[in-house]
Amino acid sequence: WSFPVSLDAMGTWLPKVAVQVEDRRFFSHPGVDLVAIFRALAGNIHEGRVISGASTITSQLVRLTVPRPRTMRAKAEEFFQALRLERRFSKEEILELYLNKAPFGGNIRGVEAASLLYFGKSSRHLSVGEAALLVGLLKSPSALRPDKNPQGARKRRDLLLTLLAERGVLTSTELSVA
Repeated sequence: WSFPVSLDAMGTWLPKVAVQVEDRRFFSHPGVDLVAIFRALAGNIHEGRVISGASTITSQLVRLTVPRPRTMRAKAEEFFQALRLERRFSKEEILELYLNKAPFGGNIRGVEAASLLYFGKSSRHLSVGEAALLVGLLKSPSALRPDKNPQGARKRRDLLLTLLAERGVLTSTELSVA
């Protein structure tokens, strides 16, 4: 199920929360975030295993569009295509495409279908708490589905709301209400 909508029709909170959680520097990098790459590389070397990635919203859109095996070569190809995609589309267009293609559990694709399924309303009308719950699903769409794992979905939502408050996106009052 998918009901693509424009970025404007997604309301205020959903795009804002998605960028803050998925790719904080989305509006300032060219499709590849070198800071994230070096941070992930250092952390992975320190731990001796992969604990963090450096995907951007643009590279995730590439992966959703052209699925590949999870290899270093495939990651390099995704980054190369992300750079090309950023030259062709605006940041807003990329964000809109990503949020309309992203998986939200089962056969649900895109924020509008997820919003209608899980909350019975358009994504335009989501509260910040509801937007955080949907964005939280992006980490593990099947495992965190609120209809199958309400406690897991709620825990992830609360973690993201706290993160948003720490980053100054939410006031303490907005956090309490959410």
